[in-house]
Amino acid sequence: MSNLPGMAYRCRNDRLWTVEFASQGAMELTGYQPEDLVGNRKISYASLIHRDDRERVWNEIQSCIRNKRPYQLTYRIITAQLREKWVWEQGRGVFTPQGELLALEGFIIDITERRRCEERYRSVFESAPFGIFHSTLKGKLIDVNTAFARIMGYSSPKELISTVNKSSVAECLYVDPELRPKFIAEVLSSGKWRQFENQYRRKDGKIVDGFLRFRAIPKTGNGAELEGFFEDITERKRAEEALRESEERYRSMFENAPFGICRTTVRGKMIDANATFARLLGYSSPEEVLARVNKLGTAEAIYVNPEERPGFIAKVVARKGGWHQFEHLFRRKDGSIVTGSVRFRALPKHSISGAEIEGFFEDVTEKKKAEQELHLYQEKLRVLSAQLAFVEEKERQRLANNIHDYIGQSLACAMLKLGALEKEVALTSEVKDILQEVRAQVEQGIQYARTITFELSPSILYKLGFEAVVEWLADRMQELHGISYQIKSDRNLKIPDNETRVILFRAVRELLMNIVKHSKAQNVFIAMRKKNGSLEISIKDDGTGFDIARSSQKTEGYGLLSVREQMAYIGGSMSIESTGGKGTSVKIVSPLEGAGSKKKKTAHSPASTNS
Repeated sequence: MSNLPGMAYRCRNDRLWTVEFASQGAMELTGYQPEDLVGNRKISYASLIHRDDRERVWNEIQSCIRNKRPYQLTYRIITAQLREKWVWEQGRGVFTPQGELLALEGFIIDITERRRCEERYRSVFESAPFGIFHSTLKGKLIDVNTAFARIMGYSSPKELISTVNKSSVAECLYVDPELRPKFIAEVLSSGKWRQFENQYRRKDGKIVDGFLRFRAIPKTGNGAELEGFFEDITERKRAEEALRESEERYRSMFENAPFGICRTTVRGKMIDANATFARLLGYSSPEEVLARVNKLGTAEAIYVNPEERPGFIAKVVARKGGWHQFEHLFRRKDGSIVTGSVRFRALPKHSISGAEIEGFFEDVTEKKKAEQELHLYQEKLRVLSAQLAFVEEKERQRLANNIHDYIGQSLACAMLKLGALEKEVALTSEVKDILQEVRAQVEQGIQYARTITFELSPSILYKLGFEAVVEWLADRMQELHGISYQIKSDRNLKIPDNETRVILFRAVRELLMNIVKHSKAQNVFIAMRKKNGSLEISIKDDGTGFDIARSSQKTEGYGLLSVREQMAYIGGSMSIESTGGKGTSVKIVSPLEGAGSKKKKTAHSPASTNS
């Protein structure tokens, strides 16, 4: 008995479970020598039982004794080393012929490791994301986990087991109950795990596609049993069907797309191409273009500059699945050249040939021609816009001179005549009053003529220079609109080119008018300085500002567009910085030497003629 695992015992039926005999296994099981337990010499066995289990152990054993039945139970003990162990105990009462209880005899073994394994299994069983079941051959459920109940639409394993066991697994869960006996026959004949896909009915009547994998386990008292796993594959089946339909749609789109589609290896072998791709390159069919390309290689067959393809492919591969777009010249079957817009991406490696490239091809030859023509038209328009501005300024200057030379001089002569009339002729008081009214009207006309002359073409722009006219413009704006202006300027900002001077003046005037119209500013700061051979003019306001990112999505207003085009015409630029609620800053830059404008002038530029 000393060689057996566990502890054999004989004890009294009292609350201390007073031990009368304990085998040598007591030491390994409890940490106490057998003699320490006998007669409760050091400790009673009842003291070793976990306090949460003591009452249950007492009640279960007493129930078996009353019915004179053997008992089996599991519970926890605390060893001498204060370790918690799970034990399994089996015993029975020893009775006299008269039925009097003499003692209890039994055997106790350590099942801690087995208990831990059971707990781990139960944890896996309960937390598994797929269904797990245990059933009889005849279709009664023995156990299921929570996932299986949830998949079948039941609130708990208990509800599922109760519902199914009123009939059978086949009748309750199978859409076609006749299939279950066939599945079981195949499992029993193979003796191995078998798997099936089938349709099952949920509690709410909905149908799910299930993947079932199960086997037969050794016979128990109730006959052979089954255990297995169940997975809801409804979404997977739908996805597979959607994928099949998608593949069909893709093939249809591939074949009928209005643009070229091709697929190649990194090394240049063509795997597939659609009819449009073949047609764009002058071939009668995809098969013909594939045959030629795979004979010569993609680069040699269709690239005008074959040496550039490796660079394109390297960029595509570096993007790791991202799309890369470029334009290149391609050679058609008949030798003619077309401009193609190509959009490529690298596909994951899935064969010994390595990564593959798929892409779209569009013939943009006509589009490129149209873009070039449009660019030329835009350039001409930019030149014409600047020329128009200069011609307009010339016409303004002519009108201003005419008003000054004719209307202004005539009014001045009228004033002199009126003065002479007052001195040389004896006039009545009534006539004098009339003459004074006429004199006042003429003076007002002279003032209006001077104002119109100045606003049409400020003479100081040509006489005193650009800085002076900007100061006059700022004073005029402050007088008319109540906005305060501060000007900071480098000395001697000489602009030798009249055309450039006029364009800059008109640009500054347009920007200041924009502030008046839109900014609600109180203060404006104007800075003019020389920088790297250019004139840099910065105009900042403390107005409402605006969101440039949002504004850039809209078409630029005509005034700003005109300023931008005219600055480009003279080789300059315009930039804008603004934030909502924090004002706006505009910077215009123009070459001081006029080199930019000379490059862009045409032979008929007004600046090259005398007016």
